[in-house]
Amino acid sequence: MPVSFLDILERAAAGEAVKKESWDFDHVMIPVRTLVEERSLVKGSKDEVVCTDDALIDTIFEAGFELALKSGAYCISTGRNIKFTKDELLEGMARVPQTLSMGEGKDERVLFARNPEDTRGPRSSGPATLAYQLRRTFSSPW
Repeated sequence: MPVSFLDILERAAAGEAVKKESWDFDHVMIPVRTLVEERSLVKGSKDEVVCTDDALIDTIFEAGFELALKSGAYCISTGRNIKFTKDELLEGMARVPQTLSMGEGKDERVLFARNPEDTRGPRSSGPATLAYQLRRTFSSPW
């Protein structure tokens, strides 16, 4: 069963109290460093902008999932940790929309989830400078 918005609000009000500085260090930096060391994730190459090693991609995903499961999410407004179960995280990922329509008429663009080896160029909803750079890099009309 998916987590409701009200469930998340309740967790944001009742979760473990954590100071922002402590969150950054104890729930993000230290666990990431530990996962990188445990899973030997320091394998990247400066010449390879996008990782193409399927086994490494899977390991990185698994490490990120483990981090989300152990650390939860920090609510800045309440200073609380919002925790999720493995099933809740999996359900949430399964329900993520694969497309998002932005704008209208001639300005409408559809953002889409890209997969490894996707031949479609990336789309951006960020600053115009980023969109310009993506166009130059991928020579892809939007």
